[in-house]
Amino acid sequence: MSHYLIAQMNGGRYEDVQVLSPVGIGEMHRPATATWKSGTSYGMGWEIGPIAGIPAIWHEGSIFNYHANMVLIPSNGSGFVLLENIYSGPDEARLNQIAEGIALLLTGKDPPPIASTRRLKLAYGILLLIFFVQLWVVVRTARQLTSRHSRPQTILGISMLLLTILLSLSWGLLIVLGIPRLFGMPLITTVVRVPDFGYVLLTCAFLAFSTSILKGFVGLASFFQYHTSE
Repeated sequence: MSHYLIAQMNGGRYEDVQVLSPVGIGEMHRPATATWKSGTSYGMGWEIGPIAGIPAIWHEGSIFNYHANMVLIPSNGSGFVLLENIYSGPDEARLNQIAEGIALLLTGKDPPPIASTRRLKLAYGILLLIFFVQLWVVVRTARQLTSRHSRPQTILGISMLLLTILLSLSWGLLIVLGIPRLFGMPLITTVVRVPDFGYVLLTCAFLAFSTSILKGFVGLASFFQYHTSE
């Protein structure tokens, strides 16, 4: 990949081999259409725009569990390839910040300060809290199923039981059906693409459906227990 970048910076030539003509290289690097990124256009496989304020020709991309940046800095004839055997969608900005730091170092500047992860940690904390609450509900429901004395016997208790079943089913369906719609890809693809959130969400969906099933059995047991006592 470094050889490829050398040819890109050298008018299409690497050592004694002319891979592509200088005109072809110029066409690849020519801004053709604007992108959503400020001051950045798309050429032929390359994005032309600033990286950390430095004019550059670059491309970044990801596959499951891998992330890469390829950057050309025409002002000083340098470039680099950054390969990382890790990827998570919510943390992509920090992965790209590594490339920004390298670009700054290559132009004699200091890398930027490390980006704050406060929001990401908050999201992790909320998701883990939901997970542990669901786990507690499953354990408590399993105890209700095995203990006659802990089953609901009043109208209020049965109403709360039905509400829990409804909320659990809704949460499980939101994960299984809503997440794919939100990200525009199958759930398993979302899980692999965002593994740290994805596997916890899958476990939450499993706990949600388990809670609904267990609560249903508790409701049936309460019904039979009530009529038996009569």
